[in-house]
Amino acid sequence: ENIFSINSTSGDFWILKSFDREIKSNYSLFICVFDGIYQTCSSIYLNILDENDNICKFNSSSITLTINENLPLNTNLIQIQAYDPDYKQNGTLQYKLSPKTSYLNINLTTGLIQTTINSFDYELIQTYSSLIIACDNINSLPSLCCYLKLYINIIDINDNLPYLIYPSSINNIFIINYTNKTMPRLKAFDNDIDLKNRFISYSIIGGTLNSSINIDYLSGQLYLLSTSILPLYGTLIISLSSQINIQLTILIHDNQTDPQKFLMSIQQYSYSSQLFYFISFISIIIIIFFLIIIFLTFYFFKQKQKQKHDDDPLMNTPSTTTLSTRSILTTTINNKKIYDTYYSFGDSVTPDIIHV
Repeated sequence: ENIFSINSTSGDFWILKSFDREIKSNYSLFICVFDGIYQTCSSIYLNILDENDNICKFNSSSITLTINENLPLNTNLIQIQAYDPDYKQNGTLQYKLSPKTSYLNINLTTGLIQTTINSFDYELIQTYSSLIIACDNINSLPSLCCYLKLYINIIDINDNLPYLIYPSSINNIFIINYTNKTMPRLKAFDNDIDLKNRFISYSIIGGTLNSSINIDYLSGQLYLLSTSILPLYGTLIISLSSQINIQLTILIHDNQTDPQKFLMSIQQYSYSSQLFYFISFISIIIIIFFLIIIFLTFYFFKQKQKQKHDDDPLMNTPSTTTLSTRSILTTTINNKKIYDTYYSFGDSVTPDIIHV
C-alpha cells in the first residue's frame, strides 16, 4: 500500500504517510532477515489508535418545522442526528439547544426534541429559532462540535373564545332608548390572529325576547320584529360563532317610559316572587319534618304495644292445653251469681282461681 518502508541494510522501519483509522484500523506485515545463507521471518501487527480528528456533521445546515400552537407536554417534534466517524468516546455525541429555552427540550444522547410545559402561543409568538449543537468527546479535550439551525413556524388554532365588548352592561341590564327608531349593534372580539379563527357570527338561540328581536348574522345588528309593544323587557341568549353563549337582559323603551321606575317595579316584583318561593319552600320543609315526627312516634308506639303483647305469659300458653270440665265450678253469693272459674291444665288437682 506504499505506506511502509524498511532499510535493507540497517533494518530501519519507516512510515511513508500518516495513518487514518477511519479508513483502516490495523495492519499486518511480514518481515524477513537474510544473511546470504539463512533466512528468518516474523509477523508484525499494527493497531491504530483513534485520534479525535473528525468534526461531526449534520445532513443539512438548517431545518424548518411547522407545528400547531398549544401542543401538549412532551409532544415529539423531531429527532435530529449528527454523524462522527471517530471511535468510541471520540465519536459519541451529546446534543444541546443554544440558548436554553423554556419551549423545547432535547434529549442529550438521542437528539429527540419535545415540547415542554410552556407551549407555543401563536398570539404571543409566530416564529421561533434556535441553534442545535452536537459535541463529541464531551468529558475531555479537545471536544469538536457541529451546528444545526432550527426554525419553527407556529400555526394559529381557534383556541380563544369570542367575547362581547359592546354594549356595556350595568347590573347586567342593557337599557335601549328606541326614540330614534334604531337598535344598537353588538360588537364582539376574538383574540385569535388568523382571520379564519377570529371570524365572529351572531345568532339568537333563546331567551324571552327571541320572538321580538332578531340579529344580523354577520354584523351583530339588533332589530325589532314589532314595535307595537313598548317597553319591552326580557332576556336574549346570543351565540357567538357557536362557541359561547351570552345572556343579555334588555329593556327597550321610548320617551314615554321612565326606565328606572320600570326597572324598580320589576325588581320589586322579582323580590316578592323570590320571597314567596322562599317562604313556600320553608313551609314545605317544616310540614315534611312534622310528618316524619308523627310517623316515627306512631311507629315506636306500635312497636312498644307489640312488645308488651309478646311479653304477656298467657299469650305464651301452649296451644295443646285442654280444659278439664271438672275444674269449672259455679257458686251463688248474696243473690248474685259470681262465676268462680277454675282452670285445670291437664290433671292438676289444685287449680288456680281466676275471678271473672
